[in-house]
Order: sequence, then structure tokens, then C-alpha cells
Amino acid sequence: MENKKVQYNIINIIVIVLAFLFLGNLMLKNKDIISSFSTINTKIEIVIVGSITFCVIHILKMLRFYLILLEEKLELKRFIRIYIKTAFVNITLPVKSGELFRFYCYSNETNNYKIGLLSILVERFFDTCALLLFLLPFEMFFRNKLSYITLSLLVFVIIVFIIYNVFNPIYEYVNRFFILNINSKKSLKVLEILENQNEWYLYTKKLIKGRFSLIFFLSFLAWTLEYFFVYFISKALELQFTLDTFNTYINSVFRGIVDKVLGIYTVLGAIVFGITMLGVYAISFKKRGNSSVK
Repeated sequence: MENKKVQYNIINIIVIVLAFLFLGNLMLKNKDIISSFSTINTKIEIVIVGSITFCVIHILKMLRFYLILLEEKLELKRFIRIYIKTAFVNITLPVKSGELFRFYCYSNETNNYKIGLLSILVERFFDTCALLLFLLPFEMFFRNKLSYITLSLLVFVIIVFIIYNVFNPIYEYVNRFFILNINSKKSLKVLEILENQNEWYLYTKKLIKGRFSLIFFLSFLAWTLEYFFVYFISKALELQFTLDTFNTYINSVFRGIVDKVLGIYTVLGAIVFGITMLGVYAISFKKRGNSSVK
């Protein structure tokens, strides 16, 4: 148990150091954007409202993920610390590769890799559904075509939705068929695989039971506020803001291409979470030090 904790801490340190290196690289790549942003006579109200919007977005995302893991009864303070740490890594590392670290952390926290994986997949599903409510109307009615990013997200949502809804009746039928009609080692193996898949299904159902509407609403609200946050960044950079600006921003996120708006969002977001994370852990270590002295 102690070895597992040491291994967990070592991996955390390595990933966080790597994230800070990526942050430094991002700041170097976007130094022209950052310097131009700092020299612009930005209205103080834009900065204040934009900062509040950014904080509220992540409070909503944190609340959404806590709702998904509600039945795991995680300690709220510890959950917040993990969220801040994984959000910093996720924002900093390219092409959402930080999701692997998030999976590792929450699997360790719940002592169940299935919960760790499924909670992230459930969150991504609802997040994608809400995002598509913005992307689909714009691309269909204004661009008259779907980008391959939007199309990929739509295919992901459709596949997950179909699998989730058809699995239970298929499971019940196949399970009954093998039990009543076949008696062999192969049939027992099939039943074993089937039961394992049903266990994953039941875990997924447990994560959203009675609260899927609230999870979706929080996802939609978070994307609505992110739309306005992109607007505030555009205004701060003195860029023209149109419906296409948000669409370009979203496509840039998934393609790993950093434009001006995404560059500012990534750097500022990573700095905010990085400083917050260091502050939270400094306070935590100080409390531990005081406890050991006593």
C-alpha cells in the first residue's frame, strides 16, 4: 500500500513538472500575443467580467464531475485538489493528452479503474452533446457543411448513445439464450465475457442515475459561458468577434493548432491553475507540518 502511494506521488511529480515545461514552451511560442495583450489598453470591466466568467466555467465543470462521482463519496476538499491539479495538466499538455493523467488520478482515488475511465467518458459524452448544440446549427446553416471535427464528435455521441441504449436488451436476450440452449465451456466463457460487459454498463448507469439532466444542463451552461469568455478575450485582443470566432476556437482545441484566442486562454488558464495548485499544496504541506510538530 505504501509502495503504491509512493509510486502515485512520483508519477504526479513527473507529470506536473512536465506540464510546467509545456507551459514555459507555450509562453515562449505565444510571447508576441502575450506582450501585445499586456500592452493593450484593455477596459478594466472586460478583465473583471472575463476573470469571473473563467472562474465560474471551471466551478461548473468541477460541480459536474463531482455529480458524476457523487456516489463514490469522495472527500470534497481532496476532490477539489485533484480537480485543480488535473485541470492544470489537461490545459497545458497538447491535444487533451492530460485526460490520461486525470484517468490515473481518479482511478487511484476511487480504487477502481473502471470508475476512473467511465466517469471521464460520461463527462466527455455530456460535454460533447452540449458543445454540438453550438457547433451543429452554425456549421449547417452558416457554413453549409460540417467540419471533420464536428462530424467526429457527432459520430462519437451517436455511437455511445446507441451502445448504451441497445446493450441491456441484447444482454438479456443473449444471456437467456446461452443459459437455456447451450451447455459447454465455450458458452460459459461467453457468459463470463457478457457478465463483465454488463458490469461496465451497470457502473455507467450508476454514474448518471437520477442526475443526467443536471449534468447536461451544467455542461450546456459551461459552454455558454465559454462562448462569452472567448468574446471577452477577443475584445481584449481588439479582434473582431463573430460566430465563426468561437467555431475556429473549438476546432483549434481539437486540432492542436493554437490561434491568438486559444493561445491566451491556454496560457492564462494554465497560469491560474498552476498558481492555485501550488498554493493549495503549499497550504496542505504546511498543515501537515504543523500536525507533525504537535
